[in-house]
Amino acid sequence: ITRVQSVKLYVRPTNSRDWQLHATATPAQTRYDPASRQQVGTFDVRLDHDGVYEFGIMTVFTDGASDPPSLEALRPEQTVSVDTVAPDVLLRAMPGRKTADGSLIVGYEWRVTDENLARNTVRIEGRWFENPAWSPLGTETEGRQEWTIPAGRRMEVRVSATDRAGNIASRTIILGQGGGNVVGQAGR
Repeated sequence: ITRVQSVKLYVRPTNSRDWQLHATATPAQTRYDPASRQQVGTFDVRLDHDGVYEFGIMTVFTDGASDPPSLEALRPEQTVSVDTVAPDVLLRAMPGRKTADGSLIVGYEWRVTDENLARNTVRIEGRWFENPAWSPLGTETEGRQEWTIPAGRRMEVRVSATDRAGNIASRTIILGQGGGNVVGQAGR
């Protein structure tokens, strides 16, 4: 009777052809999976870098045979994107300009970048300084906007985004007299 000796997990970045042994499970660490009709193990996977990785499983039997029979025959069974970095949110005040009536023209420009930006998660919101309620201003990943505000008033603008891994970045800027400071966190 041929028995399972071990189950091996191989991993490779999608831009590589070379499989690397990542972990081995012994029979005591495996269980029979009726769907694949093979012994399967549970692996704790930790990778050093963000990227897209492919995973393949090889079962080694006590008679020396394996399934698949070689690394060349190993095919990806799962592809995973590893993303630990929040989106990069650039938010910058444009120089203010006074109008003839004493009002101030204020503006900002922004850009949100991330290889794995989640759909519909960019939020641009604004509020008068120290007002608790935020109002939506847009959802674009980059652009610029300007407003004319009364003399002595300040407004806050917040740009936030989430990537597909759930990493969140947010930046806030104060526009108006004494404004222009950017606070918050961004990815890179």
